[in-house]
Amino acid sequence: MVALVAGGVLGDATPGAASPASPGSPAGPAVPAAQATTIELLEQQPFHHRGDLAVLRLAIEGAPPDAVLEVERHRAVRSRGAFAETVDDELGSPSRTLDPVPVTSLTPSPQGGVEVAYDMAADAGLDDYGVYPLRLLVVSADGTTLAELVTYLVVLPDEGNGFPPLSVAFVMEIGGNHGLRPDGTVLVDAETRAAVEARVEVLRRSRLPLTVAPSPETLDALGAPDADEQSTDLLDRLHVALGGRTPLARPYVDLDLDALAAANLVTQVPSQADSGAQVIRTRFGTEPQGGIWLSGPSLGGGGVDALRQIQAPYVVLPPSAVAEVEGYDAEEIPTEPIEVREGGPTGFVADEVLAERLTGTDGALTAQRFLAELALVWLSRPSVERGVLVRLPELAPIDVDTVSTALAGLGVSGVSRVVTAKELFDTVPPGDDDEGLPEVELAASGDHDDLRPLVEPLGRAQALVPGLAQTVSDSLLVSSLQRSLLVALGADTPQGQRRAYIDRVDVAAADVAAKVSAPEEFQITLTAREGTIPLTITNDTGGPVSVRVHLDSNQLEFPGGTVRDEELPPGPTRLDLDVRTRASGAFPLDITITSPDEAIELDHTTFTIRSTAVSGVGVFLSVGAGLFLLVWWARHWRTAKRSQRLVGQPGA
Repeated sequence: MVALVAGGVLGDATPGAASPASPGSPAGPAVPAAQATTIELLEQQPFHHRGDLAVLRLAIEGAPPDAVLEVERHRAVRSRGAFAETVDDELGSPSRTLDPVPVTSLTPSPQGGVEVAYDMAADAGLDDYGVYPLRLLVVSADGTTLAELVTYLVVLPDEGNGFPPLSVAFVMEIGGNHGLRPDGTVLVDAETRAAVEARVEVLRRSRLPLTVAPSPETLDALGAPDADEQSTDLLDRLHVALGGRTPLARPYVDLDLDALAAANLVTQVPSQADSGAQVIRTRFGTEPQGGIWLSGPSLGGGGVDALRQIQAPYVVLPPSAVAEVEGYDAEEIPTEPIEVREGGPTGFVADEVLAERLTGTDGALTAQRFLAELALVWLSRPSVERGVLVRLPELAPIDVDTVSTALAGLGVSGVSRVVTAKELFDTVPPGDDDEGLPEVELAASGDHDDLRPLVEPLGRAQALVPGLAQTVSDSLLVSSLQRSLLVALGADTPQGQRRAYIDRVDVAAADVAAKVSAPEEFQITLTAREGTIPLTITNDTGGPVSVRVHLDSNQLEFPGGTVRDEELPPGPTRLDLDVRTRASGAFPLDITITSPDEAIELDHTTFTIRSTAVSGVGVFLSVGAGLFLLVWWARHWRTAKRSQRLVGQPGA
């Protein structure tokens, strides 16, 4: 190991003097691509105290034999804006420059790469705690910078200072693109699968109380009845990786509350929330942590009113949703809860910059940048109890080793303590207890999808689904249709696909109706006042169906009632309808077949009933008329006979 120490093997160069590879030095000849040199940070202890020996493990590849390693230590950064500049390699002049050391003389590490140590005790400039950029350069003999990186020496206050740690809530979203497609098929795409795989592995490696926020729609897609073994195995591993952590409740799909409010569809939010919670119960056998809403990019007045209606006490806001927070500069992320509107809900602004640090591709250096900036937040006001919320979006690209390294650095050396999102809201006090929570001015809402054209078809489809559930025995189909209606309102659902998700219900209802039928025309003659009418209903759905049969005729009575609920097996089923005629003649019988809740009309037909039976009144009248005729005829006969006798007497 070569120690880069003042007065040691290398010695110090003049403080502030530029090394041969410092910015502004003449560039040497271009290095051919085949000889490209790289330097990578493999490992670094994240935090130090004054007087420590900071050890870095590096991988230096492709350096020529005469190349040297140079080290510059810069003054401490005092703001996050200044920190961002150092990440972009805007460092300015160094405060301390060490003499170079040949790359070939660096001591190999047993773990791979080489080890370099920086003796902090020998650096008089490290006289205060802070975050100090450390620039390492691989330089050729002619002064050409072949490769470089900037990492950070994080110097902490002396131990036993009594400063409270920074509370850190790490919200890890798990999900991706919609698995349920508009045509009802389910497909977990490669991007979603890879994102879930990475997060499962991070959770498996960490025992910290991370806040896990799985997407219910993604969980359903992974656990679909026809899912492949890879998907079901991934869902099982996610369950195990939770390690006792309580998942955060989310709606079935992410929602744009402002778009829903503009279309008067806020009433759909409770069913979305209930469906999402039920997925967690079913898939993981646990009750999710409710009460925290993860907001989209914007949140307007309509969205806030919606949160009040669903009684959500807490909301996580992205910086894009916030225009100004009382007591904070425009670019500053609040480190305490805020009052979104008078009377609630209470909000916390997610620190997107810290989250983006974790999506870097520089391995251990990415983790060190995250931890250094987190320490900078704490060191800006270490005596004040504060917190940050890091929200890692579900499709944000991450490297498992990098994120695991960063998480391992949380909670050490008194810099931070990891809490759940609920604990963050409950335990971090407002900056000024006397004035309460700082108020927030929300940013102007962005563009929202127009959901108003969906109101009527959505309402119709939602009325049809219970009817289908009562009619057919295909519970998988009904469940899929219910999920389609939920996905139709998703914030990430393409506008052009929303109606297709809804129309699936209409198509399914029409398909069932087409397969349940009665004869189109039928005539029957009744020869008695009471009789039976045969009705054959054909069920071609392939499974049993439950139906309600409605009978209507103004000339028939139905001893069994005008409504009959029937269970029909596949194929034709004959129903015998008991009837009683009120009159003879021909008249219609209207038959309507519906779902049990009468929401879906499956078929309608009309029978022509011809009755030749004579009613009791008719018989009485006929008998009466016959008796009358008989009496009339008898009287007429007697009168005629008497007349004949009278006429015949004179000629006697």
